[in-house]
Amino acid sequence: MIIDYPQIDWLTFTTWENQIYQAWQGWQNEQEGDEKAGKIKMYSGLWRGNSFIGEGRQGEKAHGLVRVSGGDSHNAYYQLSGCGYAKCTRIDVQITTLLPAGYSARKFFDDVVEGQSEKCERDVRLIENTDGLDTVYIGSGSSNRFARFYVKLVEEVKHLRFEVEHKAEWAEAVSNSLLEDTGSLAGALLDFLGSMDFEDSQGVIKLFTDLLDGVKSGLTVPREARDKNKTLDWILEQVTPAMIRLLKDHDTGPYLAPHLQNLIDRYFLPD
Repeated sequence: MIIDYPQIDWLTFTTWENQIYQAWQGWQNEQEGDEKAGKIKMYSGLWRGNSFIGEGRQGEKAHGLVRVSGGDSHNAYYQLSGCGYAKCTRIDVQITTLLPAGYSARKFFDDVVEGQSEKCERDVRLIENTDGLDTVYIGSGSSNRFARFYVKLVEEVKHLRFEVEHKAEWAEAVSNSLLEDTGSLAGALLDFLGSMDFEDSQGVIKLFTDLLDGVKSGLTVPREARDKNKTLDWILEQVTPAMIRLLKDHDTGPYLAPHLQNLIDRYFLPD
């Protein structure tokens, strides 16, 4: 998972053009994942991994749809948009960072309610869970743009994600700006944060605003979240203590030490 950098997390394209639909099918054939037949609303088609491509009838004409969710959707957006211009009906954009120490979704919810109390612009909801994976929703799920701030667990490490869901005309506007190179993912998220013209006590809005400003200025680069790695844990917790014992041994130490140094020189140090 990429952190501290905006990514697309969901996309839906539709088209009337059979040539584009066939290009989508060609793209899907190259994707990994189990394949199964499926249906989304009026569209019947095929699932492969996190992607669905289906076709429905509107009057006498076939109408195609492609949907991709999760981390796969970021690269898929640019690959699918290269198949020909299609209408974007939904695009979710997110940025994820490590969970700030002491973060409270309840406190953030209270701050948002208080911060916009005079304007009453949006609905605000809080969903709390016993595992701490709480979500604050800002805006109505039935509207064409709303946001969520939620705690996300990745291999036992908690992160905080800010995500904006765009549908209908908002989705078209964001997608068209990306295709025409007049906008950016950071800009789409900053636009929503800019409408929250207040400060919360935990600095959540400022945290994401600063991250996104850094992205737009070219001062923030994508980085992988370090997922829990079982092989690395095995090396650190079991192999390392054994190597230390051998290094201290008068018989094996003189042979093991240069071997380890050679591995570092050969595989780790830059050329």
